[in-house]
Amino acid sequence: MSEPPELKSQSDSDALAAPTSPNPKAKVSSSKRSKPKTKKLPPYNVILLNDDDHSYEYVITMLGEIFAHPPELGYQMAKAVDK
Repeated sequence: MSEPPELKSQSDSDALAAPTSPNPKAKVSSSKRSKPKTKKLPPYNVILLNDDDHSYEYVITMLGEIFAHPPELGYQMAKAVDK
């Protein structure tokens, strides 16, 4: 009586085959991928000087463009420096 195919012993060629290992080049599922981390910039100290060459409007605009400050905060900062 012969054994069913799933119960037959391995043939000699199967027994000599290298064991299967995970393929190092295999794609990793998206849940296991890590996002590249961005480096944070160190904090900078910015000095805002009072002079007669730059208007309030210019200072407020530059603070908004460079540091993303809202106009209200830019005005408060310009006013504090002008004292």
